[in-house]
Amino acid sequence: MNANDPAVASLLQAIRVLPGKKIVTLACAGADDLTQVDVSASGVIGHADGHDLLLKAKLHRALVSGGGMIIRQFTQIKMQTVSANGKPLWIPIKNLYGVRMERGRWRGLSALDVRRACEADVVAKGGADREQWVRYRAFGDCALSPSRAGARE
Repeated sequence: MNANDPAVASLLQAIRVLPGKKIVTLACAGADDLTQVDVSASGVIGHADGHDLLLKAKLHRALVSGGGMIIRQFTQIKMQTVSANGKPLWIPIKNLYGVRMERGRWRGLSALDVRRACEADVVAKGGADREQWVRYRAFGDCALSPSRAGARE
């Protein structure tokens, strides 16, 4: 892994500037597992030593081999629901952002593309329940990684 990869650094910075707590879910092409890492409101990655290095390594791999990422940003707004035992439960509304990675570059997804990706995942899982109380958002105004600035699709 290139510890100084500017695409990894710019992506992490774009995640860190989102206010509040986040959960990053990363999928790399060719890998069967997903990587999930918490990012604190202050930008700290993970809750144990090495989580930041693990995420950087996985991001680099996704940038090289292809991959995607969903960022769940927890807002201060909460919705009330009823738990299985009948007690009231308050669930935070989440903003969902998406990123596509390939050929050493990343691109933030539009809100519509994030929604489509999440709906495709529900279908792929055999109609599992769609996540509740989410708002689909464009990531970084669909920012391009530094190496992509000015490039055309």
